[in-house]
Amino acid sequence: MEIIKTIPIYGPPNWPIITFFIGIGIAICSCIFLRDTEYAGPIIAIIACIVILVGGISLLISSESEFYRNEYVVRITDMSAQEFIEKYEVTKRFDYSDVIQVKEIEKK
Repeated sequence: MEIIKTIPIYGPPNWPIITFFIGIGIAICSCIFLRDTEYAGPIIAIIACIVILVGGISLLISSESEFYRNEYVVRITDMSAQEFIEKYEVTKRFDYSDVIQVKEIEKK
């Protein structure tokens, strides 16, 4: 297998999504458990809204900031089909060419 080009793939980090859902959880809990209180309920609801906004905004800002994996543009020359299928997954085929873009299959 001849590697022609290496393409780094980036994506969003996990912490903004986790922060967003924690904010939603805090908002739901404050609506259920603290709705009868005079000060604590509204304060916790405001904090939950701030956490939701911070999570959403940071998800938009950092959408392509974390490295995930490398993908390779390759030409298959001396590799058996069985070995190729076990190690790689095809992500893109190029028309009228003998090269393909692949990613390595993660071992679990």
